Amino acid sequence: MEEAGGRSAEDMLEHIYFGEQRDFSKGSGGMADDGRAWPEGVETPLFSIMMAVYNDTSLLNAAINSCLRQTCTSWELLILDNSDRSGEPWEMIQNAMAYDGRIRGFRSERNVGWAKGSQVLLGHARGAYVTFLSADDCLCPGAMLRIQEEIGKNHPDVVFVGNVFTNYLGGREVENLGVVWPEYRLYAGGSRSQALVEIMKSVYYNSMFHYEKRSFLEEHGMDFFEPYYGDCATMTYAITKAESIVVLDMAAYCLTMNTSQTAGNYGASSQDYVFGSQWRSAKALFQREGYEDVDGMHYVTDRIFQNYVASLKNLCIGRWRDRYMNPMEGVTLPDILEELGDSLKGDDIGELFFHMGSSGFHALVKNVAAIKFYPEKEIRDAVRGSWVEPLLKLVLGRRRMSPEERLESICDFLLKEENAWCIGIYAFQEWAAQCGEEACRLLGDRLERVLRKYQEMTERYGGS
Repeated sequence: MEEAGGRSAEDMLEHIYFGEQRDFSKGSGGMADDGRAWPEGVETPLFSIMMAVYNDTSLLNAAINSCLRQTCTSWELLILDNSDRSGEPWEMIQNAMAYDGRIRGFRSERNVGWAKGSQVLLGHARGAYVTFLSADDCLCPGAMLRIQEEIGKNHPDVVFVGNVFTNYLGGREVENLGVVWPEYRLYAGGSRSQALVEIMKSVYYNSMFHYEKRSFLEEHGMDFFEPYYGDCATMTYAITKAESIVVLDMAAYCLTMNTSQTAGNYGASSQDYVFGSQWRSAKALFQREGYEDVDGMHYVTDRIFQNYVASLKNLCIGRWRDRYMNPMEGVTLPDILEELGDSLKGDDIGELFFHMGSSGFHALVKNVAAIKFYPEKEIRDAVRGSWVEPLLKLVLGRRRMSPEERLESICDFLLKEENAWCIGIYAFQEWAAQCGEEACRLLGDRLERVLRKYQEMTERYGGS
């Protein structure tokens, strides 16, 4: 793969992470000749770049230097030190501030994560547009100049960009995992529903690869923490509200996959503030515009749903973080089962299952099977009496169960009062057809009660 200017992907990565770096773990010696400052009240930057640092400084030099090497000079870098075990990040931030006046540092008494950190930094931002940069990621060469040019032409509310995926292997070794290079698109007027579908397909939109007009964020109450959390929920909502959106045909952000603070962790109650929030935004948009592209709506639903059920795998092995991205210690099996039950009771998640059909239930069973990390007897003891007990019975014994036993368990799960959205109904219909009339007859009135509950649910949903 060749990048702009004939530079190969490997050469570009070497330049992004390690080329022409200043080492901020050492004293800066004051403002360098090529350093720039924004005198207070004299000039304001076009871009505010927001970064949160938490203890690890392995790639902090590379991240800061990727800003300093930008050919666009109209930016400020706001860095929040969330560190709770090391003073090194703050020392490096101070050295960077001394080196270049466009860099401004802030400290938190505890780790508040990058989502809350972005809310904090947004209150200090002066730029017309804001963007993110993780302390373990980098901006690609020349990225901001191209974005600056696009802003000058079209003044969009939001700019989405492509990205490079990498793994950091230590020292000066970086592994190239591929690139997302979208086609150029300008959305100004027209269907926002179609824009949502196309943007979800073309860019890694629910990560940090976007620039937003600060006045647009303020107008619509988006601060990346409450009520629209992080980039997943916030950017879904942003697409539904933006008057003008640009997708640039370029890779502007370099994402280091294996150093993420939050990857591989479940966010407690995230079914509401992440996945539920995304679904509410998308559903409201489809309803407002009367969007009728069934395939497009299914694509959006599937994207949100698959991210949700994948999170359940981490829930079930006890790898939890709170909304501030701090690890939650002492998570027990009863905690896991209670959280799973709470997650499946919500209307937003129930609607997602309703739209996903039988594939949604099979995906649920597959991901909840991660709970087999714990001994089976402990799981059965802990789940006894819980409304998700029939679900866990299926998860634990599905391969050993007869078709009739599977049908009975899913019937019991469907009849639980908490299962208001009849999660599993389509798999139940499949299994009932496979078992035949005799097995269904043995279920007695339970079968009729399941079908009646499903009918009532669909009538209620159809009228909402």
